[in-house]
Formats: sequence, C-alpha cells, structure tokens
Amino acid sequence: MAIAAMKKFQIVGMKKEIDLISSEIINSSNIELIDNKREKFNFKLHFSENPYKKQLDQLIEIMSTLNIEVDMSGIGMLECNLKYTDTGLLRCEDVNISEINKYIKPIQKRTKRLQELAKRLDKEEHRLKNLKHHIYLMRNMDIELDELRELSYISLIFGSINIDDYERLIENINDMSILILEVTRDEDRVWFFTFTKKDNQEKAMNILKSAYIEEIKLPLRVKGEPRDILKRSEHRLERLEIIREQIELECKKISHRASEQLKVYYHKLKYLNKVKEIGNNYYNEAEFLFVTSGWITVGQENTFAERISKKYPDVIYSSEIVMRDTEDRPPTVIENPVWIKPFESLVKLYGIPAYNEIDPSIFLAVTYLIMFGMMFGDLGQGFIFTLLGWLIYTEKLKITKQENSYLFFGLGISSMFFGLLYGSVFTFEHIIPALLIRPMENIMAWLAVTVILGIILLITTMSFNLVNSYRERDIEEGIFSRNGLSGLFFYLFTLSSIASILIRGTLLLPIGITIILLILPLLLIFFKEPLSSMLEGHGWKIKGKPSEYFMESFFELFDTLLGYMSNTISFVRIGAFTLNHVGLSMAVVILSEMMRNNIGSFLILLIGNLVIMGLEGLIVGIQILRLEFFELFGKFYHGDGKEFDPVRIKD
Repeated sequence: MAIAAMKKFQIVGMKKEIDLISSEIINSSNIELIDNKREKFNFKLHFSENPYKKQLDQLIEIMSTLNIEVDMSGIGMLECNLKYTDTGLLRCEDVNISEINKYIKPIQKRTKRLQELAKRLDKEEHRLKNLKHHIYLMRNMDIELDELRELSYISLIFGSINIDDYERLIENINDMSILILEVTRDEDRVWFFTFTKKDNQEKAMNILKSAYIEEIKLPLRVKGEPRDILKRSEHRLERLEIIREQIELECKKISHRASEQLKVYYHKLKYLNKVKEIGNNYYNEAEFLFVTSGWITVGQENTFAERISKKYPDVIYSSEIVMRDTEDRPPTVIENPVWIKPFESLVKLYGIPAYNEIDPSIFLAVTYLIMFGMMFGDLGQGFIFTLLGWLIYTEKLKITKQENSYLFFGLGISSMFFGLLYGSVFTFEHIIPALLIRPMENIMAWLAVTVILGIILLITTMSFNLVNSYRERDIEEGIFSRNGLSGLFFYLFTLSSIASILIRGTLLLPIGITIILLILPLLLIFFKEPLSSMLEGHGWKIKGKPSEYFMESFFELFDTLLGYMSNTISFVRIGAFTLNHVGLSMAVVILSEMMRNNIGSFLILLIGNLVIMGLEGLIVGIQILRLEFFELFGKFYHGDGKEFDPVRIKD
C-alpha cells in the first residue's frame, strides 16, 4: 500500500547486447530509465542509427490515410523473437525490412495518388464554395459577368461596406462621376457595384477605401449570368462529392485487404523503433561496453534481475534499495487498493507525493467519505448513489471509468450510514427514527461535533508532518514550524486550556505556567531559522538582514495564530451544509404537500431529490475538496514528487 519502495539499478554489458537488453526492459513494462545525459558515467553517449523510424513514419501515414486504428495494449509483451542479421541489424525473426518495403510500397503509391486527388478535390471544392458565396449575392442580376469584366471605358468595382458607411458614401458622391448599384444587403452590410470612368478609377477607389470597403474580386474563370453560374457550381460540387465517395470506397477496399498485415508490421516496427530509441536516449558506451541505469520497484526487481542473469550471463546487473531519507529523488510509485484509485486521482490534482512523503490517498479517501456522509446524510439518496456505483461497476452504465464505481459506492454507503443516524430518507425527516441525532433539532451540538472532527483531523495532519520531516531530516520544519512540534504543542495546549475553562470553569494549569507554555512555542516558531541552524551545528545564523527576518517572522507568527483559529472554524461548514441539506429536504417535502394530487406531489418529490443529489452533491463534493486541500493538506503535504514513468510503447 501507499508509496512502493524503489531500487536503483545499473546494467553493464557488451555493446552488441544493447538492443536485447532494451527489449527486456520494454517487456518488463515496470522500469523507468534515467536519461543518459543526467548520469555521470565516464562513458560517452551511445548512438546507433535507427533504420526503422523512416519506415514506421511511412506506415503511420498509410494507416492514417486508410483510417486504420491500432490497439496498442499488449504491445509491450510483443511476440517478437529478436536476433541479429549478418550486418548486425536487429530484427524480428518473422519479419524484415525488405519484406515490409516490398509489401507497403505499392500500397503507399496508391494511397499517395488518392491523397493527391483528395487534395485537388478539396482545393476545387473550396474554390467553388467561395464562388457560390460571391455569386449568390448577385443572383437577382440579369447580366453576363464576363461582359462586366470586359468593359472598355468603364471601371467596375464590387464590394461591401457597413450600412452606416454606405449611407454616408451615397451622400458624398452626388457631385462625382461615380455610379453605385446596390446588389443586396443584410442587417449590417450592403453589397454593391461601383461604375466609373477608367481615368477616374484611382480617385473612386480612394473614396471607397475611406468608407472602409471590402473589395470582392469577380471570378476570372466564369461566364454567364449569376443564376447559371450558381447552377453549374452546384452541379460541379455534386460531382466532386461522388468522386470523393469513390476515393473513400477505394480506401476501404485497400484497408479491408491490407489492414491486418499492416497492423502486424506496425506493431513490429513500433517495437523495434522503441528499442533503438531507448538505446540512444538512456545508454552510455565506452569501447565495447555499455552502461545504463534506472528505477524499479522492490516487488518487481527480483523477477527482472533473475531473467537478465539467466539470459545474459555476461551482463553485470547491480541494484540498491533507495532509503526514504536519501538525497537521490526516485520517481513515485503509488500502490493502493482499487477502491482508493479515484481518490488517488484527486491527490494528484494537488501534486504527486515525493518518495519520502506520506501518501495521503487513504487519508483523503476516509476523511472525504466521512465528511460527505455527514454533509449529505440521507438513506434513500445514498442508496441511489450506491445503485449508480453498481451500474458503473457492472458496465451497465458507461458514464465514467469502471474504477470510479468505488467512489459512488463509498459516497452512497457513507450517505446511507449517516442517513440512518439522522433518520432521513428521500428528504423525509420523520419516517424512520434517528439512531443518533437530528441536526436541525440540535444545531449547536452538531456544529460543536463538526469542530471537534476538524480538531482531530488537524492534529492528525500535523502528526503526518512530523513523520515527513523526520524522513527528510528537516529539523526546522519538524521542530520549530507552525506544523511541527512547537506548533502542535501550542495548538494542543491552547485547546486543552479552553476545554478546561468550558468544562471546569478554570485553567488547566496556573495562569503563570499557562502563559509561559503558550509563549514558549511561539518564541520557538519565531526564531526557528537560527535555532535550527544551531541544532545542525552551524551556529546562530539568519539568512539575509536581521531586520527583514524579524519583520517576516512577526507577520508569519501573526498569520500562524489566525491560521489555527480559521482552520478550526472552517470545519463548521460541515455542520452548515448538513443543516442546508435538511433545509432543502424540508422545502421539497413542503412543496410536495402543497400539491392537490398524488401525481403532482410525486413529481415534486422526484425532481426535488434529483436536484438535491445533483446540485448539492456537487457543491458538497467541492467544499470537502476545499477543506482537504486548504485546511489539511497544507499542514503536511508538498506534492512535489515525480510520477513513475516506465518505459512503454505508446501510440
């Protein structure tokens, strides 16, 4: 469970075995290699020519043209017995480069011709649609367009402008030798022809530009009246569509005949290409040797090590377990039960846990479900959530991943449990007895319960911070910070003193001792930097100017005091949303009782329950996430880790 222990391994062997070792790493599918530029070996970077990349790219282009989709699952364990040719080229025993070339070359030629034809069709279709768009504006004109273009003494300009600009243009050309013929208009623009003498064309164009004309060039390749041009264009577009369908049919024929073999070649080339990429990115070499290193979980390491030692006796494999307090930062492998996975995804929204951090996934799962049930306690609505989880789990309802069904199971069971405690079922508050408390009838008591829950959670997270600080050997954070021992002692002692006053009517300890015990941890927090420096053996040291440090520490201490109070009070929102849920439920029941017929009453109840489950359920979920991230995670969790990225063949 939680974060898996890691081992860092190193493999040294003969260069001729590089590709074979890479193949073993791919097949393991649980190894992350370290970039060869990061490792400080006295070896140079390994590089070997990759003969498969070009052919793979050609194959991908062909398959894209033929719309052939490939399932990449399982490719990491591809049945491909690797061996070397006489020229030293790695290949699968049942396929080779020349064989693939011979098979795909004629297919590539045919698909390229089809692609080129399709591009020409696209270009012609674009031209025709653009032509239709412009000619459509002139559809009511009974005039030959080619005659307009061939006028000897008259210059013709066609375009459009804003309606307001058009009105001003008409007013300003009364005394000029310019004729404007409106073609059409809509709510915003006017399209028109402008006729003027050839020698007056430049002046006319300047006037039109000042009115912000958008000039539209008349097509050069068309003749006849606009209506005839539109008909011919439409007919041409229909013919293009027929040709396009023929191209698609031809692609389907090629795909039907060749898809299976192309998929086989694709998998082989993808595999061999990945083998070469691994060697060039993660290996170093010297003379006849190579070296590479990476990360593997302790649970998987024995199997991999045994396979390498048995198959490659000349290869030297060594590994060491990585301790939690190491300066080396391995990737994080999170291992949790399947029902934790949805909450693990929520944790990753905040950040990936570092190798030496506590994984908060289980903590988030438990606290999230408890708080959701408290805020959304209803036996009937909880049952619907549980039913929804079952439908998703059995894949009868495919609205999300199957693993998310556990989230709905958890939310539903928690809501049902607290619904029994509250005596609430489908918004009705008095059908079944409350096993513990009716929050609306005991408001102050319930709000006190939610605050106590918040105190418990805050103390728990501060304890987590102590563990993380110990693992990181961080004295300043572990002892002197607001979430370390000093802060935890101050928080616990303050709460104990307040509780003593409320219960006994007096302080827990005499006032003098109480003041000392309250001030002492605050002083430790205030001087945390120089104190931690002393404990580490560096003497009394402050980074930067002392005045700046004391000013910053003062405001940080003030923020700490406010933080303890606000963090604790924030959990009152659990009680507030509990009361909100009860209030909405009561409103739905009252509305249903106001209806004069049973059908109307039932519909109000049905719609009301659905609205509460959807809208309030979403709001409650967001509010809980806010409490988790801002009030709890901030106490102990940094989330600055690096997620484990094993070598795999990806599409």
